[in-house]
Order: sequence, then C-alpha cells, then structure tokens
Amino acid sequence: MCSRSQIISLFLALAFASASVSAQSTDRRSKPDSNKTDEFGHSLKQYGRSKRQKSPKPQPKASEPDDDSIRIETNLVAIDFMVANKSGSLIRGLTRDDIVITEDGVPQKIEMFSFANSESRPRSIVLILCNHLMQGPILETSKAATRNLIQLLGDKDEMAVVTSDMRVRQSFTSDKKRLYEAIDAVSVNIDDFNSEWDALLAVLNELFGESDRQRIVVFQGDGSRSIWLKPDGTEPIKISRSTRDRTGYPYGREKMIRPFGFRDVEDAISSSGATIYSVITFDRMLGKPSKEQLEIAIRNRTRIGQHYGWGDASDRPAIAEYYKYADVEIYLSGQSAMFAIAQFSGGYADFIENPADANRIYSDISKVLDNRYSVGYYPLNQERKGKTRQIRIEIRDHPELIVSARKSYVF
Repeated sequence: MCSRSQIISLFLALAFASASVSAQSTDRRSKPDSNKTDEFGHSLKQYGRSKRQKSPKPQPKASEPDDDSIRIETNLVAIDFMVANKSGSLIRGLTRDDIVITEDGVPQKIEMFSFANSESRPRSIVLILCNHLMQGPILETSKAATRNLIQLLGDKDEMAVVTSDMRVRQSFTSDKKRLYEAIDAVSVNIDDFNSEWDALLAVLNELFGESDRQRIVVFQGDGSRSIWLKPDGTEPIKISRSTRDRTGYPYGREKMIRPFGFRDVEDAISSSGATIYSVITFDRMLGKPSKEQLEIAIRNRTRIGQHYGWGDASDRPAIAEYYKYADVEIYLSGQSAMFAIAQFSGGYADFIENPADANRIYSDISKVLDNRYSVGYYPLNQERKGKTRQIRIEIRDHPELIVSARKSYVF
C-alpha cells in the first residue's frame, strides 16, 4: 500500500505531465492550418476584466478589424430546430404556415423556411476534439469516431477542426482528405493548461462568419475541465473545494481557474446561433447509482495510470480509491455541462463508451441534421441593446408536439 505522500507525488505527475511520458505522445510541432491561427482565442481576453462591456460596439470599417469583436451583426435571425412527438419520432412534412415564432412574447413574421436541405442552406460545422491529458487512453478511439462525421458532409458543407489545446488544426474546408489528415495528426498535449471550454468559447465567438449557413458545433470530449470554470451560480454542478484541492488547485490556481463561467458560455451560444452536439467520451455516470459511479471512477483512474505507466501496478488501486469521490464529481460536472449546452442550443448529447458506439452516434446526428427545419425572421423590435431575447417556437394547433431549438439570442 502506498503512503499518502506517494499518492500526492503520483497525482502531481498526472496533473502536470510527468516526464515519464514519451515525447512522441505530444504533438507540438505541426502548425494549425488557418490564416488566423495566431489570433485564435483572442476573444477570451475580454473575460475577467473588471468592467466588461456587454453593449454592442460600433462596427469597425472593413479596413480596420477590431480584435475584440466577437460577432458580425445581421438582422436576420435564423434558427434550426427539430420536431418530435411524445414517443420521440421525428415529424416531417411541416410547412411555413405550421410554424409559430414569438420573440419576447411578440409573434414574428417568418421570412425564410426550409426543411433539411443542405443545398439551400449549407452547413458550417466545427469539430472540437478534446486532446488533453485525461483523453490519452481513448484518444485514438475518439479520433476514429470523428471520421464518421466527415463522411456525412454534403457537397456544399464545410468543416473546421479545432483541438482543446487552442489550435485550429484545419480551417473551414470541404476537402475531406485535408480533414482526415488534420484529425490523424492530433495527439495528446500533456503540457496544455487550456480546456475544451476555452476552445468552445473561442469557436463560438470567432469562427463563424457572416453567412446564411447552418452553424453546427460537434463538441467531443469528456468536458471534465468544467470544474475550472469561474463559479457564477449557473453551472450544472457546484464543485466542492475538496475536489479542486485533489486535482491540483493549490498548485496551479492561476492557470486553472478560467476567467469565464458557464453563463458566459451560454451567452456565446446565444450570440453565435450555433447548435451544439455533445459527443461525450468515457463511461456514462449521469443517472447511474452512486455505487456504480464510484466503480466507473476507479476504472477510469486505473486506466489512465496504466496508459501512461504512472506508479507501480500494485499502487494504482490505492490511488484510484483515494481519488474516487473527486473523480465522480469531475466526470459528473463535465457530462452535465455538455448535456446542458447541447440542450440550451437545441442540439443533443450522447456517449461513446466503446468503439462500436461511434457509427450509431454519428448516424443519429446525421439523421437529426437531415430532419431539422430552418426558419428565419427579421425581429420587429430593431433596437440593438446587446440584450438576450427569448424565442419560442410552436407548431400551430399541435401543442402535443415537442420542438427542440435554441431558446434565446443576443441582439
């Protein structure tokens, strides 16, 4: 049995990337394929300022780009949504006249309507692939799963690849070969103190341009670094101090706590108009009995130790036992947050618990994308105040039908 000091030492190796991991497991050399690579993440600098301005700025001239601008304004509010009955069957065949949209309770006139037609309204898809330390044992499975997404691209669709270490691996392209190559080049970044949430926020703020495309984010990872989001009262699970202490808080607070919270992520989703599909790696803990959650936590911690060769095999059970309660909170936080943002945006979440799940999950995503409606309207209230407006979509004369769509945006 290892002593507490040995456990702490082995933890520090896990938290700060022990040199026992070979250099070949870290991809530090290849440069992201984007003409804005050096700028990616610039919008995150606005968070944490003592007096953060939320009101919209005057738009800069085309010749004078504003590095702090996080969105391009357009009057058309475009929304993608799907409709299902109570048994979960998707509803097709609705027309413009069947849709009722209200904004802050005021009915709006629909100006644009289509159903599952990527030809008339192509898709801009960003894949965010988590490649931080904890993903080591499953990264290759995770990468292989994303190939299913590339295969589903339509002729007019485009896709970009971003990793959680804040690298644009591939800017928007329709070239599937380049997308495959970008994903194949991804490896674990053991030195990364960024998180998948940094990458998500930067993508929402920066990557989508001014075009009438469907905006889609496929967010693939465990979401576990949600424990480092700035507490703001909106996070799905409140993180205990003991969990933060056991995951390195006393040793790296300045690097770990993010300058933004869960509310900032929701605001960015509203501003961008993107729909998020969360693909969660590692075993599902949500909804499981506490005993089973602890078993999963021990299994995951042991698996990570085996993957990197940390400690003696005889010590790993004691280490996993020591961290099991914190690990349950960490994984529940990540999974809950990934579910919450998918629901908030009108998308959905699912789990890759084994390689066989990948085909099913991306087939389901494809099915949902091919059964979504798109509507657009010009808001009757044209006064820009940078405020959140509430949207409600209903099916006329069919209150029993369930509409999945984002519920707000910023104007």
